[in-house]
Amino acid sequence: MNQDEIRQLIIQSADARGYTDRLLIKELRAQLAPCDPSALFKGLYSLFLSDDSNYQNRQELAGRLLYKLYPRLHLDLRRVIKDCLATYYISVQELPQYLVLLCGIERVVMVVNELAETELTERERISLNVFKFWLGMD
Repeated sequence: MNQDEIRQLIIQSADARGYTDRLLIKELRAQLAPCDPSALFKGLYSLFLSDDSNYQNRQELAGRLLYKLYPRLHLDLRRVIKDCLATYYISVQELPQYLVLLCGIERVVMVVNELAETELTERERISLNVFKFWLGMD
């Protein structure tokens, strides 16, 4: 399954069944586990770059799957965090938690602190402050 197919699967699943259905999450984990880690990350993460209709459920489901499936890959942490700040649904604690699993708390905290010193929109600053909260920085 490629990243676009993964994205569409999450959109369809979240729109039809929400994000709290344990059976759905179990089914999706089984279906997505064999996927290439890069395609899996890109497909799931792409949902954090959009705030279209039903984005909350889509991001919640994508975040849960990112955390549970834990695709291991090298990524530009600063870019990953910065790029999603404008559209990140702040109730999704699994995205920052996944990044900590992947990169380590020290590195994530360092990048968050660096981004806090840059020029951000109000929405981006709110999202970054929520990231800090989920990381236990506040």
